Amino acid sequence: MPLKLLIDDKFKECSEYRCRSLGMACELINAGTSDQSCVDVNPNDINSPLISPWPEALPGNYTLAIEQQGYSIKPIFEPFEKITFGIKTDEYAQCKIQATHAKNYDEMTNFLSETFKKEHNITMFLPDGNEYAFYIRCQDKRGNKNVAEYAVRFATRKGPDRIPPTIERTFIDNNAYIPNGIGNITLGISLNEPAYCKWSKADKDYSSMENEFICDTVPRNDTTSFFNLYDCFANAENIQDGQDNVFYFRCSDLSNNTNQESYKYTLKGSRAFAINSVSPTGSIYDLSPVLKVVTSGGAENGKSTCNFATADVAYEQMIEMFETNSNMHRQQFTNITPGLYEQYITCRDIAGNEAKLTNQFYADIDIAGPNLKNVWVDSSVLHIVLTESSTCEYSTQQDIAYGKGTKMSGIDVQEHTAPALKNAIYRIACVDKNGNQMPLIKVYTKG
Repeated sequence: MPLKLLIDDKFKECSEYRCRSLGMACELINAGTSDQSCVDVNPNDINSPLISPWPEALPGNYTLAIEQQGYSIKPIFEPFEKITFGIKTDEYAQCKIQATHAKNYDEMTNFLSETFKKEHNITMFLPDGNEYAFYIRCQDKRGNKNVAEYAVRFATRKGPDRIPPTIERTFIDNNAYIPNGIGNITLGISLNEPAYCKWSKADKDYSSMENEFICDTVPRNDTTSFFNLYDCFANAENIQDGQDNVFYFRCSDLSNNTNQESYKYTLKGSRAFAINSVSPTGSIYDLSPVLKVVTSGGAENGKSTCNFATADVAYEQMIEMFETNSNMHRQQFTNITPGLYEQYITCRDIAGNEAKLTNQFYADIDIAGPNLKNVWVDSSVLHIVLTESSTCEYSTQQDIAYGKGTKMSGIDVQEHTAPALKNAIYRIACVDKNGNQMPLIKVYTKG
């Protein structure tokens, strides 16, 4: 049966609906990415984005000089040095860049920014002795595109390469957790220049390292963050669970410039990950049940994000539980009706470990009050036993409604007691935990 969720809006991210509700000009951009935002998009906008320089994007020792429709960077860069530059736009825009002229924005193939933003930058690594020009155009959310190109120009020093290669990134982050039981893993690194690379599980010089990477001789240009990186890959076996797996990398470029220090790289093995318990299960008597999940193991002692759905769908298509990112997870339901409820639950931790479980409970909603099951007087004590857990009050003076009498012993229990008076009439009112009241009963005691 469908479940109704109790959601506190202040903890939820902006959705398409919520963004639209802020006004007709509001629009959700970059949906599903880290750049997702609700922005004011002028429906009458007919102007293309205005591009301006972004001096702060340059490395510390470099400056820019404004030129007609662009800028140049000084001084010249060293061969294969990290070159970072960028632009700003006066509105949220998506930009493209390439090293050759194109007739228009649509003909350009490389994105400077795949999402809509106001600051756009790129990092690249280029060989010696060349002058470069990169041409940029942008479009806004309304499809208004720059007609004229915006050019960024600079040069690299002519001469031999005297600097060893650098590892600019790893395909799996350094010190990242990895899934339990993975066994083997592909090590991937990206260099600023073409080179030969080796690795070892001990810190050794380049010539003594036992294992080789297979490295590309041409750069990959299919990323908007880096341009002209050279990728290297190797397979590592016997990855250990529950402990650090440490590797050391060194590289030597085509001019025989060799790393004198290793790049230390650690992958953290994780333990077996599991869902320990889920509740409620079976029959319940609750108008607002709370789904509770407990997880253990994995990368961070059970810390994970749990999602659920009423059908067996992919994790990404499920609903994230309201309280999660821990080893204890909770989801409040509200206004349910009698019937069978089934939840497909998947939890995933930072290492990518997953645990799945299907849970069922039957909502048998209690709409009837308790009934009297037994009554007796034992010495000087009056005892009553009811058909379900409840709380009771009594009066020996007059008929009462619950809330107007004297409390009997026991809260939310089936047996209750009160002092027994001789020749008295006990008017007893009881209520169960769901607020269902028992019809008033009268108990007569003798002298």
